[in-house]
Amino acid sequence: MLRYKFDAIIKIMQLRALIEKETGKMIKQVQIDNNMEFCSKLLNEFCMKEGIVKRCTTVNEPQHIAELLSRTLLEMAHKMISSAGMARRFLADALNTASYLIIRSPSTTIKHQTPKEVWSGNVTNYSILRIFGCPYYVRASDDKLDGRAR
Repeated sequence: MLRYKFDAIIKIMQLRALIEKETGKMIKQVQIDNNMEFCSKLLNEFCMKEGIVKRCTTVNEPQHIAELLSRTLLEMAHKMISSAGMARRFLADALNTASYLIIRSPSTTIKHQTPKEVWSGNVTNYSILRIFGCPYYVRASDDKLDGRAR
């Protein structure tokens, strides 16, 4: 989660480097909304320097995909926290888990593949999924006679 709106620009720069390193492809354009965190001189200079076209959506445009996804993630996170009986301080963990699940969920827009499969070419492994908020145990001691977990 971002602490400050200014951090969005830094995260965009880091994401660009990660995407280009993993795929070997260059980002040609980004589409963002007209929120203030994206209307900065630093981001404009970065996009111009890197040859990235920055497209901005118009105010009240019906296709706010990022905001729809953000709302979906928040709803999933709140439902996971409430069903697990956890405190709100675990919201960031629930958001990360919701994002993890969305990336590994089939989508009709990409022919019932998962975004992860399309991105990496690897089939999604669901065997590692656990129930959100399930109990876990930490190894307490290496001594064979002591209790091993708490």
